[in-house]
Amino acid sequence: MVDPALNRNPERALRDELLSHLARGDIRRAGPTAERLVERYPDYASGRSAFSELWLRCGRPDLACEQAERAYRLSPDSPEIVAQYAKCLVFDGAYRPAEQMAETALSLEPDDHTTLDTIGNVLSRAGRQERALAVFQRALAAAPDNTTALYNLATSLRFFGRIEEAEALFEKILEIDPDDFQALHSRSILKRQTASSNHVAELEQRLASDPPWPASSHVGYALGKELDDIGRPRDA
Repeated sequence: MVDPALNRNPERALRDELLSHLARGDIRRAGPTAERLVERYPDYASGRSAFSELWLRCGRPDLACEQAERAYRLSPDSPEIVAQYAKCLVFDGAYRPAEQMAETALSLEPDDHTTLDTIGNVLSRAGRQERALAVFQRALAAAPDNTTALYNLATSLRFFGRIEEAEALFEKILEIDPDDFQALHSRSILKRQTASSNHVAELEQRLASDPPWPASSHVGYALGKELDDIGRPRDA
């Protein structure tokens, strides 16, 4: 039986299909889906915005900006769409316009962590680190257990030398998702480990379990760094 909601919102269904392909990293299927989406619904702002994300994944920020700008013209009051336009601009090297667009997105009072994370990352890339930190804090407040929000804030805190706070956030990520190997790696490089305080045994155990790549890469680099920190360069 066909979901009646899909009949009412076929453009949204097609956009969601595109976003699903992107989430899985399936660019081969995402491309044709995006083409169908904008061909059938050329004035659907969310469709254009999703297409811009596909172009970013393909390494074409110039074409991403074209789609994102069209989305912005169609829906200038959407924080999510404005934030995506800012993201495309910053990846295209247009730092000042990206910063301005990020501030525009903030003025629309977004309350979801995804949009706030996007804005925070744009501001960080544009060199507005203090402003980015405040936005990442808002993102985490909106989703206290979201690992992306936790990671972005931890990384921002690290920039300001707030190491203990950052470490606590990386530890929280690993409590939520023990297999978040990027957080595992970041925890190790956050500071110089000592003989009395390190994660060597844990990392050795993880590496011995033969995790898949790229998890093994993250664990290996983390273990090598910590072994070097505690005076075991040969083992490192």
